[in-house]
Amino acid sequence: MVVRKLEVFGIPLPEITPGTDLARTIVESANRLGIGIRDGDVIVVTSKVVSKAMGLLVKISDVRPSTKARIIARILGKPAWEVELILRNSKRILGAFPAHMLLKHSTILNYISRDRDRALKVIESDRYLMIVDVGYRVATDAGIDTSNVPSGYVCLPPSDPDRVARGIRDRIRELTGCDVAVILSDTEGSVLRVGSLDIAIGASGIVPVTAKFGESDRFGKSKYGGVDLIADELCATAALLMGQTGESIPVVLIRGLNYERSNLELGRFRVPRGLLLKALMLGILISVVIRFLLAIFSVVDLLRGRW
Repeated sequence: MVVRKLEVFGIPLPEITPGTDLARTIVESANRLGIGIRDGDVIVVTSKVVSKAMGLLVKISDVRPSTKARIIARILGKPAWEVELILRNSKRILGAFPAHMLLKHSTILNYISRDRDRALKVIESDRYLMIVDVGYRVATDAGIDTSNVPSGYVCLPPSDPDRVARGIRDRIRELTGCDVAVILSDTEGSVLRVGSLDIAIGASGIVPVTAKFGESDRFGKSKYGGVDLIADELCATAALLMGQTGESIPVVLIRGLNYERSNLELGRFRVPRGLLLKALMLGILISVVIRFLLAIFSVVDLLRGRW
């Protein structure tokens, strides 16, 4: 039996400022740790450190909210400057999620926070999450973030993560001669549980999604599935070392993965927005019909039981 293993290395970086050669900094930091860069490594980089290097920090006091942003902010209980930046960096507003209702009026907060009073203040300062289409993905609050940036500033995500990943990969090859895969990660809320996951928003050098839909399983049956989100799974793995608060590990190197190399961009695997909305509407309609039919059968069964 062949034993398979992956090695996962967290790579701390010095403070990144606009204009920093991020690829060079990653290579030098990996060398300093004694792990270096090898051919076939997968390098996961947080989008935030990329944004810092690209100078995508905005001073909050410089943001002038429009009347539209102020009205929406009042309705949603969000800072007006934040709504303005969300509107500027979104292709389309899809909806809003009442996070305060889920967290404040349930026992969930007791399990996800060690300081309930502090958590409640955070909830009250930003009661709704805006669900928007930013062009390359659906994101909460357009991917805008205030954590791990200087006070009074906010971080905007890169507008073309695939291009950025390709640029970092090319620069690492230039510096080391090694062909690696580069994945840009960002943190997004989970729809299954209260919490978040790190997902891939850009990739280069790796097939980000396996193409095994319909292939045979161990018993020869065609499988309804087999499409692994490889890039997302690698980001989730990297997040175990990166953390989200004060860990200061914005880069993770994963070594030992046998993956298919490719120049396919992550954006090619996105479900078209129009098709997604139609599927959701059809799904809601079918759900209503099924619930209606079940209610009718329940009444019929009840009447049969009486007679």
